[in-house]
Amino acid sequence: MVLTGFYAGVLALIYVVLTFNVIGRRMRYKAGRGDAGHEDLARAVRVHGNFIEYTPIALILIGVLDSQGLAPAWIHAMGLTFVAARILHIYAITKGNIGIRKTGMVMTVGVIALAAILCIMRFVL
Repeated sequence: MVLTGFYAGVLALIYVVLTFNVIGRRMRYKAGRGDAGHEDLARAVRVHGNFIEYTPIALILIGVLDSQGLAPAWIHAMGLTFVAARILHIYAITKGNIGIRKTGMVMTVGVIALAAILCIMRFVL
């Protein structure tokens, strides 16, 4: 789990930035709940929510594979791809770019699916 710890740290820092982004907008608009009708706050909330919806399962799966001794190259490939995917997704939602958003989501789901299949294969085989 040594390698996964690195990616968990990087992703946690991204999460902190996203959290402060939401907090700052909530303070600016005096919005305790919801988006108070402000599109940029709605996007910030969605970026934050989407990030936390996908990140834990990816880290858990990658961490399991890391703890089982999967080759470091695989852990780095999945970790780097997932971080890149999340950054693409953040950028895409913030800028309203559906093409980049699709790319980020395909990469995100691809890493999760690959890690899940590898976890199952290591158990079955």
